[in-house]
Amino acid sequence: MLTITLQKKADELAAEGETLAVATVVRVESPTSSKPGARALITKDGQIHGWIGGGCAQPAVIRAAKRVIDRGEPEFVRVTPEVENVTEIGLTAHKSSCKSGGVLDIFIEPFLNRIPLLVIGSSPCAISIAQFASSLEFEVTLAANDELPQIDGVSIHKGFDLSNLNFNRLPYVVVATQGRGDKAALIAASHIPSNIFGFVASSKKSTALRNEIISSNEAGSGIEQLIAPFGIDMVVKSPQEIAISVIAQLIDHRNGNLNTIRSEQSVADYESVKIDKPTVKSCCGG
Repeated sequence: MLTITLQKKADELAAEGETLAVATVVRVESPTSSKPGARALITKDGQIHGWIGGGCAQPAVIRAAKRVIDRGEPEFVRVTPEVENVTEIGLTAHKSSCKSGGVLDIFIEPFLNRIPLLVIGSSPCAISIAQFASSLEFEVTLAANDELPQIDGVSIHKGFDLSNLNFNRLPYVVVATQGRGDKAALIAASHIPSNIFGFVASSKKSTALRNEIISSNEAGSGIEQLIAPFGIDMVVKSPQEIAISVIAQLIDHRNGNLNTIRSEQSVADYESVKIDKPTVKSCCGG
């Protein structure tokens, strides 16, 4: 867990597009200026925010952090004046030039940015999306006019008035109302600046609703970015499986595969959620 100050700095840097690593001191052999639990953020260009030790440790941590960022895999580092004595499997030894002779064991991992996700709807699918996403390090808000269950790690918002919601960066927005206030939810969501705006519905239903909303002059500018059907192309047989297809699409985008988001031109022709009849439909019969 980052301190409040470091988390705020991480959010700021992530919003600027920085990729980061987190370094945590897990063990020390005195004398050393650092203590177990000390943490710092390291950017790809070698800037350190926080504290993990003095000048002897920092070059080694920066080099390791750059590898961690490039590979996306954690690394366990020991900074010691006696690298020849490091025999533990899984440890990367870095020679320290400090005359004090102290030793630092530092765990360095990629910083997984918690992207805000606004899920709109009270359907079983919407609730499942919120549950899964929260466990996968999204910062989840679930909004609906209906009563919603309390879900660990999920903020609950009552109603479709979204004007007072604040996000630390552009959120992902997914409407999964499935027949319970589709139009109102889409209108509200279209006024939220977003990174992704998806609708869990059939191509036929989503196209009809989108055209109706545009004709009514109630839509925000986000309606032009609406992606529907939303979710990866897979056979699904339950609301929970539909939610998994949606989460997979979000993870794919979060991890950098921007090409998998369907363009607006393909919306009318592409059914991303296929159902084996007679099972659950993704859009309540749409």
